Amino acid sequence: MKNKVFLLILTTVMMLLTGCATMMHGTTQKIGISSNPSCAGVWIDNHFVGDTPLCVDLKRRCDHVIRIELEGYYPYEIQCSRTLSGWVFGNLAFGGVLGFCVDIVSGGIYCLTPDQVNACLKEDNMMYSRNENSSYIGIVMQPDPSWNKVGQLKKMIQN
Repeated sequence: MKNKVFLLILTTVMMLLTGCATMMHGTTQKIGISSNPSCAGVWIDNHFVGDTPLCVDLKRRCDHVIRIELEGYYPYEIQCSRTLSGWVFGNLAFGGVLGFCVDIVSGGIYCLTPDQVNACLKEDNMMYSRNENSSYIGIVMQPDPSWNKVGQLKKMIQN
């Protein structure tokens, strides 16, 4: 009788702890994103999500690319990478193989790093001119070597 009660309690505990990491911190993670200056556009995995500052929930099961852009500043890009969560060891100790598999499938086995992104945007020292056709003309002192040259300014002769 005592063995049956013990076995019932042990089975119940193991079922409750199945997917320990998933139950303890979920399948998504909140990431805070800010920039200086603020009000910069934020793209995650090439999808616009809003302007800084903001918090977003990202799925833990895959890496994400965060890009922050503001006109007149160089874009800032960082990768949120997944790392193993400490809750995995709780699964191995108490949840067994089933709990471990649940966490792998759900993504609960991972944590995303960094969990806070603070971008300090640098001015790109470009002068812009915009015409009525929404075309931009940019003048730079040090052009990027990968750019294609489309024209050359000519020196004006003064009388």
